[in-house]
Amino acid sequence: MDAQSAAIIVALLALAGTVVTAIISSGKVSKSEAVGLENRLTKLETVAHTHDTPFTPGDKECLIDLNVKMGLIWNVIGRDLPMGLKKMITPKLDALIDEATNKGTTVSFNIVKSWPIDKQRLFMDLLEEQKRNTVKKENGNNLFGLAVYIDALKLELGQITPEDVLACRVT
Repeated sequence: MDAQSAAIIVALLALAGTVVTAIISSGKVSKSEAVGLENRLTKLETVAHTHDTPFTPGDKECLIDLNVKMGLIWNVIGRDLPMGLKKMITPKLDALIDEATNKGTTVSFNIVKSWPIDKQRLFMDLLEEQKRNTVKKENGNNLFGLAVYIDALKLELGQITPEDVLACRVT
C-alpha cells in the first residue's frame, strides 16, 4: 500500500470514528474531544504522507487496532443502521432492507453488490426518496442515519470514491 492510499484509509477511518462517536453520544461530543480527534488524524496523516519515514511497529499496531475498531463500526453502519431505518419507511424498502441484511444478521454491502444493477438502483432510489421525505419532516436523527448509510453504500458500490469523500464531492 502506498502512502497516499494509507492516508486516504486513515482519513476515512478517522471520519467514520467521528461519525460513530457522534451517533453514540447523540451529538454530545465536546469541542475539546472533536479537536483531540482532529489532532490524532493530523498526526496519522502526517506519518502517512512522509515518504522517508516508514511506519514504526507502534504505528502499524495502532493502525491495525484502528482498522479492527473501524471494522466494527462499518459493520454497524452496514447491518444495524439499515435495520433501524425500517420502522420509518415503506414496506417495499423494508423488504429490501431485510433482504440486504438477511433480516439483520449480515452486513448489507456485499449482498447489495451481488444484486442486479436494476435492483441496486431501486434500492438506492427508495433510500434517496426516504431521505428527501425525512428532510421535509426535519427529522435530524433519521436524516443523519439515512445519509450515513446511503453514502457508505455508494462507497461500497463504487458510485463514489475515497477521494470524492475526502474532497467533499459527495452529494
